[in-house]
Amino acid sequence: MATVTRTNLRDYRRSLNAIADRPKAGLVEMLSKLDWEDITADANTAVQIMRTAGQIGADTAALSAAEFYKYLRRKALGGEWASLASSGYNPDAMEGAVRAFVQVIVDGEPPDRFIEHCITRYDNEVRNAARHCIDSNVRRDSARVEYALVPDGDCCDYCAEIAAIGPSENWGDWDGHVHEHCNCVTVPCFEGSTEIEGYDPDRYAEQVAEADDGELYDFSTPVTHEIWLYARWQDAPVFSDVPADSFYYEPVLWALENGITSGVDET
Repeated sequence: MATVTRTNLRDYRRSLNAIADRPKAGLVEMLSKLDWEDITADANTAVQIMRTAGQIGADTAALSAAEFYKYLRRKALGGEWASLASSGYNPDAMEGAVRAFVQVIVDGEPPDRFIEHCITRYDNEVRNAARHCIDSNVRRDSARVEYALVPDGDCCDYCAEIAAIGPSENWGDWDGHVHEHCNCVTVPCFEGSTEIEGYDPDRYAEQVAEADDGELYDFSTPVTHEIWLYARWQDAPVFSDVPADSFYYEPVLWALENGITSGVDET
């Protein structure tokens, strides 16, 4: 039985946190130079800054995740395997998010609020890329691979629901969505021969049960991508002019959820 040690998890988290944190000061400096006298021009500049930063951050996070996957696979199964550094980064989605954030400028809020949203989005892209990379390698691996969401100690109830599932293929269709500043990591488990030091799914099941007033969710139920998306957005209003298949659908819903926009009326 191969063990993913606390040191392995710590080093991987440190790598992702460094990728997420190091460019932030530079991004803040560049975005702070926008005076917003010409909102359209400055919005276009912000889009270019964030599209480029997001691509670099996502690709670097994917490289880190690919190395993590390859190391754990070799530790569990032996031999070498070429992991793929696939980030899944969508620059158009980044653009849609940044243009949605510009609404805070239009509404007369301080530019710092816009910058805060952009930095949060960058952080999200880094962590999404790492999880997407693990997911894409699981899908292409000829070995039987499950994976688990492993929090760093305490976590939010949302992550606890996924962590409580344990190593499983049941949430293999979940495509890597994370909430902002999430420090949980996705850990692959190979052929039933991987254990994760300090990881106790029952602990997180108890947390979820307490959050649900004692009603324990049946974690043997398969959690598909469709179920997760429904749970994620079931309470969100649907804008008639935002098609579900558009590249800006999730950025708009993210902006709605975070109070950046509430839509407009017919007038």
